[in-house]
Amino acid sequence: IPIPEGNFWSGCNDDVNAPNFSDYSEWCPQTLVNVGAYCIYETPVTACQYEACVIAGDCAYTGGAPGYATTYAGAGAERHPITEVNWAQAKTYCESRGDRLCTGFEWEKAGRGGCEAVTGDCKANTPKFPWGHLNGVAGMLGDFACTHANFNFCMSSTSGSQEPFYWMTSPVDAFPAGDSVYGIKDLVGNAGEWTSDTSLDWEGNPAATVKSMGFSGSAQQMSLERESLVPLGTLEFQIGFRCCGDLP
Repeated sequence: IPIPEGNFWSGCNDDVNAPNFSDYSEWCPQTLVNVGAYCIYETPVTACQYEACVIAGDCAYTGGAPGYATTYAGAGAERHPITEVNWAQAKTYCESRGDRLCTGFEWEKAGRGGCEAVTGDCKANTPKFPWGHLNGVAGMLGDFACTHANFNFCMSSTSGSQEPFYWMTSPVDAFPAGDSVYGIKDLVGNAGEWTSDTSLDWEGNPAATVKSMGFSGSAQQMSLERESLVPLGTLEFQIGFRCCGDLP
């Protein structure tokens, strides 16, 4: 999906934070960022897509056996996000398609929308979640109504929210109410996503930024400013990825 060149406001918007949504002060205040035109995959890369890359000899898989949230070659998880791939494996997949991993700013802009897509005052009205601020998310601070994203173990048998419950992950297009203004799906929850942004973690190890949280994340952790620094070799069943590409 093409995203036009232009500005967007990155970071948390304290003006729209509910009382329990302001615990990520390290991503405040908002910063105006210009991002060039690019395109981004509508959904995270799926288990089926990644398995096809392995079969073709272009990718490698070194994660665990399928089940719970390890989706590679998992029956019934073909449309779920691929998980347990490390940063280099995610990068290789994107490059095998002529694309690349998204930058953190590209990922975030795809979720919030650029100023051309925000109605009224861009800074004040830039959304905290792909679908808006808190509108339409009844029970997010209480009963965790799983209508916009797979978070807080939405797919578990005890939540009573969704079936089938034997996968903690969900299909990448299972929550259309959570789509961003550009129509980008599954940006928060389900599985976090590797980006191309690299640095060193607190122990001095090479690491990359992972945007969002997976299916176990809380409502607070579904906000678009949420990110973490993860060692490059990590194989984690709550981390997947999507790709971006350059536009002329």
